[in-house]
Amino acid sequence: MLAALAPVRTRVVLARAALLDAMEHADSPTVVLHTTCAGTVSVTASSSWTERALTGTGTTGDFVAQEISSTAAAGREAPEPGAAQHIPQARATGPAMAIHFAVTTLYPAVATAVGPDVMLDLIAPDQPVLIRSADDGDLSTLAMPCKPEPAEETSR
Repeated sequence: MLAALAPVRTRVVLARAALLDAMEHADSPTVVLHTTCAGTVSVTASSSWTERALTGTGTTGDFVAQEISSTAAAGREAPEPGAAQHIPQARATGPAMAIHFAVTTLYPAVATAVGPDVMLDLIAPDQPVLIRSADDGDLSTLAMPCKPEPAEETSR
């Protein structure tokens, strides 16, 4: 089954405890895992962000995901602090991606990983994500992303 998956486009390595904490504080049944080409990773409650864009940085042609809240786009106050949680010391390689997950799907998959760090192999926002220990890749779990809310968009 794993051999039948498409090639990995983006790989994320991050602290398991930090990702679990971000999901616990998301205050939403659905979260969005955001990666950028610059290698940063953040988690938001899916209802917090409704507009996404890819913007170039400098002359290198790299693209990074930029989130704009619906309230900020309308000129109103930005979302509460903590709505987007940057995952410190997380590393992402590959194209920018935003993937939506039901917390009830992603949380147990991450919680059962062995070791302090997990590796997420991302293919596309509508494809299964392979989750495994960054230290011992023998134990693998697949987690299926969910569709974004109707007002949200994803980048591939």
